[in-house]
Amino acid sequence: SALIVVINIPLSLMGAVLALWITKQTVNIMTLGGLALAIGILVDMSTVVIENIHTHLARGKKVDRSVVDSGKEVALPLLIAMLCVLAVFVPSFFMEGAAKAMFLPLSLAVGFSMVASYLLSCTLVPILSVWILRGHEQTAGKQKVEGKFAKFQKRYAGSLQKVVRVRWLVTGAYLIAAAAVIIFVGPHLGTEIFPKVDAGQLQLRLRAPTGTQVEGTEALASRALEIIKNEAGSNNV
Repeated sequence: SALIVVINIPLSLMGAVLALWITKQTVNIMTLGGLALAIGILVDMSTVVIENIHTHLARGKKVDRSVVDSGKEVALPLLIAMLCVLAVFVPSFFMEGAAKAMFLPLSLAVGFSMVASYLLSCTLVPILSVWILRGHEQTAGKQKVEGKFAKFQKRYAGSLQKVVRVRWLVTGAYLIAAAAVIIFVGPHLGTEIFPKVDAGQLQLRLRAPTGTQVEGTEALASRALEIIKNEAGSNNV
């Protein structure tokens, strides 16, 4: 199982690099940061598929049937999880200037790697699972989870069943809570692209009237410097 995960990750990264090359992006600090950011999610995708296959094997199913049933169960949840992560990076497509030039490559790197990992998790991972796990279904079927974790699984499954019975009520409550947070908390959040940092420096911009000659602009700048020297001291300028 670990071998399948190890194979899936570099293939996903290679697919992302190929997609970046097609979109005329380069390998730079931002794209490398995006690829590094996505590695944790790439591991999760293939791990979820493999663990669900083992769950079906533990029920006494054959490898082929376990892979098919597992794929039907995890394909949609993995797709939704991927879309939820990608939604975080959608605003980068609407940025302008330097912010867009910095964050768009990072967003593309994350998006391409996750899409590649999802496609591989739905295609290559099941095929490798059939090849590698064939002949081990009897061993997997005899394995039982015991101890405190098994009790936790039973309690968690029972809690989920109760929640699923009232899923529409839970969904409505979630939407109301999300809307309340957006309406009441959202306006109080900062909207800067970069955080404000006090570097202990003062930046002053001078703008002379339109049509001012160079000599007049120099005189205006000299006057501003004199005022700063008188206020702050000549040693600090």
